[in-house]
Amino acid sequence: MTNWNLKSFDNLYASLAESAYRDRPNKFPYEQLDPESRKKFDSGKSIEFNFSIDAKDKDGQITKGGGTDLPNGGNVYLQPDNKKLLEDEETGYHAYYVTDTDTINANTHQTYFSIRGSDGFGINLPQIKKGNFKEFNYQDWINNDAAFALTDAIVPQAQYATKGMKEKIAELEEKAAPDAKMDVTAHSLGTMVSVQGLAGLSESELNHVGKAVLFDGPDTTASLKKAGYSDEKLKLLDKKIVYYVNPFDPVSMLNRDKPWDQQLGQVNVVVPIKYTSMMDKYSSHDFGAYQIDSYGNILTASESYHPELLVAGQRLAKLNRRTIDNLKNYFPEEAIERFVTMKPEVFQKLASLLHEALKDPWNHKTEIYLIFRDGFGIGITDATKIIANIPSIASGLSEYLQEYDKIIKDAQKASLEWDRKNLDLKNPNNLHNKIKSAGSYAERILLRTELLYAAVQLADADIEQKVSETEKMITTAEENIKIEVELSRNVIFGLGWALSASERESLMTDLTFEHLWDSGIAETDKSNLKNYKEKMSGFSKSMIQCAQKLVEVDEQGAADIFGSLS
Repeated sequence: MTNWNLKSFDNLYASLAESAYRDRPNKFPYEQLDPESRKKFDSGKSIEFNFSIDAKDKDGQITKGGGTDLPNGGNVYLQPDNKKLLEDEETGYHAYYVTDTDTINANTHQTYFSIRGSDGFGINLPQIKKGNFKEFNYQDWINNDAAFALTDAIVPQAQYATKGMKEKIAELEEKAAPDAKMDVTAHSLGTMVSVQGLAGLSESELNHVGKAVLFDGPDTTASLKKAGYSDEKLKLLDKKIVYYVNPFDPVSMLNRDKPWDQQLGQVNVVVPIKYTSMMDKYSSHDFGAYQIDSYGNILTASESYHPELLVAGQRLAKLNRRTIDNLKNYFPEEAIERFVTMKPEVFQKLASLLHEALKDPWNHKTEIYLIFRDGFGIGITDATKIIANIPSIASGLSEYLQEYDKIIKDAQKASLEWDRKNLDLKNPNNLHNKIKSAGSYAERILLRTELLYAAVQLADADIEQKVSETEKMITTAEENIKIEVELSRNVIFGLGWALSASERESLMTDLTFEHLWDSGIAETDKSNLKNYKEKMSGFSKSMIQCAQKLVEVDEQGAADIFGSLS
């Protein structure tokens, strides 16, 4: 699947979290550095990344450089992992340490600890059909993600995060400026690793952590309490953590069925640029969903701005809870625990053996039974129960997808209603009036940004609807012509029973679909609709870019006016 990248690097935390992954516009992973950078890294030197300039990924997608509000002008330095504390191949852990100076010294004031989330599934269907499961990313998706979701576990990667954080904090104390801070940022699985890793720090070590800015991650409270962390430690973490979560992302909404203010940290529900599911091309679990202004602010929902998204997020969170609890009812607790803690090589061996045995199950009944009992911890009684409930399990998953889709559609409808109401000049509390009465420059900029986004969303939906309706009209007209021609020919054929077949055909020479319907015009109309939609989409993108750069445009306009007067 193609990545959906950030549109700009205006928010440094989001940029650093994204760069921890492979195949992004800026890439921290060693294997994707260019040869010169790898050589420099191998010699123990840092590598400079400049987030104020444009960058593109392997597919040619361009992310615009960040604005003038970036810390340190957007320059950061990726530090080498000399002590090998930032990765662990067995658990799939990968972290990156970047700073505002090329070396850690008395001039170092700000550092960042960026943790990578889950890599791809690694599912190779041709290989799986052969019984080869080696490419499946078991460490990330089962040992960490599934273990957290199903058992509220402290994920295996967390202990390595704690070790790395401790080492970097000790280095700051020894070499950096007295006020130097380390911030943490991550996405998805990386957010769980970050919070659980931070929980392993002492109070004095946490004092060196500025904040943890986390994207598309679940609430970790239950896992921390299960592990025995005190309420005092949770309060310390609560003050440090800031989440940005997509209301349509199942990962973001995991464990978030409690009121927003009762969850760990400051939870911000974003207003995504597209209302999509996690499985769509433009995935709700990717960075491209974020709308970021030139100040680096991410557009978020509130009780006064698109509150329907807060409702949608809670609906998805409750759906997650209900579905996971139901799913766990079908499998014995011991089997779940064994499955999520199993070594990848053990899983690969068992899966391959099972794959072979199932080719001829009748003659390998004992072998299959032993694989399930001794390998997965599922005895005959449990296996019988699971098999009997396969229709219920499948039905439950189908219901989840249907309800998930409905949540998105309901929110989209409610959002358009909100836009119409708050752009309506007859409404005394519309966004235009709010801008006029705004008390500060920053508040006016934020309201202008919100107004532009609302207008673009409404216009996009209106265009989408009109294009869709017109395409449907063309298709319906085409189908109706075919039906009418067929009916008319049948009637004429019946009435002319006394004539020969050839005589009746000669009477209907012009009564054909091809004669009455010009396919060339229809295709031209469809092509024109597509071009119109693309042009309007380009206009919308320009409007969004304008919203993101309002401050720069404002400042440039002021400078031009000042220049003309001086």
